[in-house]
Amino acid sequence: MGKTQRMSRAVVASVVALICVTAVSACGPSMGLRIESHDVLSTSTQKKQVDESPVNKPFSQQQIRRAFVTDPDFASGRIANQIVKTLSECSECLVFTSPVRLNEKKFQIAMIRTADTGEFFAAAVIASVGGKPEVVLLVSGANIKVSPGKSDTIVIQERVLKPGDRTCCPTGWAVQIYRYRNGQFEA
Repeated sequence: MGKTQRMSRAVVASVVALICVTAVSACGPSMGLRIESHDVLSTSTQKKQVDESPVNKPFSQQQIRRAFVTDPDFASGRIANQIVKTLSECSECLVFTSPVRLNEKKFQIAMIRTADTGEFFAAAVIASVGGKPEVVLLVSGANIKVSPGKSDTIVIQERVLKPGDRTCCPTGWAVQIYRYRNGQFEA
């Protein structure tokens, strides 16, 4: 076997080894998304985007509940229908969490929970438009949490089943981030 053949076999073997290593490492778990507990958000991020004004300003819980139940244009879709049904039967099922300030605009966060279990199944991000409440983002999920993120974002976390979980007891979290840009939320 000549010196050239040995070198070309060595090069081919090296390239094959590199491809195999790359392929195997690509199959491993992605470390790109870091999921943290709702309670682990940095204090500096929360201070920047949590609005310190009262949660019931500019709109009260009664005003938001009434808008959901009586105004068909307030929110639409399958989840809006479930919210209307829940709020029609349960006056205590709408709860405000801390408002957020994104891009210098205040948003109220209305969480909607089930009457029987008390778990939150929907969240409405509400803005004042012309002095009236307007739903600018409506999300749903299983036992969801809403918190301020970084750089004009809102983070939605939802409980999900991980492999091996019993149906009753999900231990995983799914995260969706919505950025407020040009007057609207983008996923």
